[in-house]
Order: sequence, then C-alpha cells, then structure tokens
Amino acid sequence: METSDPWIVAKEYVRQCQAKGYSDESIKASLKNSGWQDQQLETLFKKEGPTKKKRSHIIPIVLFTTFILIVLTGAVAGYFYFFVVSPTFVKEPDIQKPNMEYEIIENLTVTTEKKQTFNPYPEHISYVLNKLDGYKLHESPLDKAMPEIEVFLSDTSSRYSAKVVDNDVTTEKRPADDPDLRITMTSKALAKLVDAPDVKSLASDYANNKTIYLEVLKDDQILALKGYKAIYDAIQE
Repeated sequence: METSDPWIVAKEYVRQCQAKGYSDESIKASLKNSGWQDQQLETLFKKEGPTKKKRSHIIPIVLFTTFILIVLTGAVAGYFYFFVVSPTFVKEPDIQKPNMEYEIIENLTVTTEKKQTFNPYPEHISYVLNKLDGYKLHESPLDKAMPEIEVFLSDTSSRYSAKVVDNDVTTEKRPADDPDLRITMTSKALAKLVDAPDVKSLASDYANNKTIYLEVLKDDQILALKGYKAIYDAIQE
C-alpha cells in the first residue's frame, strides 16, 4: 500500500536521487519546480542529511569506547594478578643459609637413646619461608594489614611469628599476633628443610606425606590479597 504523506514521498525521492549521484542543489531545484517552498526544502534536507551523518559517527565512537574498556579491564586484571594475587616481578632477597652444627644434623638421622633435638633459631625459619617464596607476601591493598605466619614446632611446642615487610621475612620466637596461616612441623623436618639443596621440592614432599601441615586461618580472599598464592604454589609444585 503506497503512502500519500508528501514528506515521506519526498524523502524517498531525495534518497533515490542521492543514490544516483545527483547533487542536493539539483534535487532541490526539481522539488521547487514541483511546488516545494525554500523553507520546506531546508526542513526536508535538514531531516535527511544530518541523521545519516550522526549515525556514521556514533558507531566508531561506540567501538572505540568498547575497545578502551576492554584494554583497561585487561590491564587492571593483569596488574591485580601479577602484582597482588601472585607477585611475579619480585626479586628474591639473597639470604645466606644460617649456620648449623653438623653433629646435630647427624643425630637427627640416627636413632639414639639421648633423643637429641634440633633447637632452631628464628633465622632458620626466615630462611625456609624465604625459599618458599614468602618474600612475595605483602600488605593487603584494602586495609594495609601485614601478612603473618605462625610456625609451630610440634615436638617442642615452640611457636614462631614470621612477618613480611618490604619483601623481608622477619621471624621472632613467640606466638603470632594475628596469623593468616599456621605451618606445623617438627624440629627435625625444619632442620632438613634448612639443609636441603631444593627447599621447595622437599617441602612439597613433606606436604604430600603430612610431615608438614598448613592450616589456613583466614578467608581465601584475604590470603589472595596478601599474595599467599606464591607460598601455596611453591609447596604444591
């Protein structure tokens, strides 16, 4: 059914003429000969021209905005993962292995009536945690809470508090204030970890056979924000 609305008919006429390459001036002259007034022609072409032009500008703007949002989202996600959840670009501090008496290590591998036990220093625990990527722990970006690990030696009932500040693992012989994680092991296991050529490999074996036990004390979200994935990956690899 054909429409009788002169504006619709005129707009279709203009569209067809423009598609054939006629200039706007020649189209206006033709319509003027048909009785259209100058003011009507200005209104007609004002409706016809700018609409298409505006539409052609909107699409690139939308695509560009979408692209920028995708890039920014990827950048934020990448930063959050590689610098917060699992810090990658952090250099391991060069911590020298603490001195250990060879006689003590030898007695740990041989059953004796004296049942001598290794009496560790805080430096031994700092050394092991550093080798397990503990230096990658950091404060939470939300509340600035510092990471803290409690190491419990079950055979001597000794507790140690290990904190990480500026990638430096510092340990004190005392119960932890507000630990995120508790690692339980024996003095013998700790001594062997200190003396192991590959601390991560031995720690992974110990975790699998329950020689050492990791007890999570905080929510997973809190641990993730402090970078504990680094220690988990080091022990589980």
